[in-house]
Amino acid sequence: MIGLLGWPITARLVRGQLLSLREAEFITAARVIGVPDRAIAIRHLLPNLVGPLTVVATFGAATAILLEAALSFLGLGVRPPVPSLGEMINAAKAPSTLQGLPWVWIPPGVVIAFIVLAVNFAGDGLRDALDPRSARRS
Repeated sequence: MIGLLGWPITARLVRGQLLSLREAEFITAARVIGVPDRAIAIRHLLPNLVGPLTVVATFGAATAILLEAALSFLGLGVRPPVPSLGEMINAAKAPSTLQGLPWVWIPPGVVIAFIVLAVNFAGDGLRDALDPRSARRS
């Protein structure tokens, strides 16, 4: 369900990229020499969409992980026989557990943070690798 609700953001990104690419000089040059629209879409537009879509997918995965953990923490996520990091943190919500048993809630919180950071760093690296214009200069 989480994945189904994120499609408008991706659709807006794809539409914006296509509208931007439609006015690019290499697309105009391809039209002038008589390349069919289908070939322009396959050879020029689709390869230029792979980078932004990959980045959106990785950042969307990190968002979905955080959203699932938050919903499980609130009791709205997966049900108890299925393990969830948010449910593990929810199990330690008593003040005595928070103070006396930190090994119950710290590891799931750290794992959530590491997973989200790893996915975000992977997305950032893919963005730099797939779109050299957006690479940061050092």
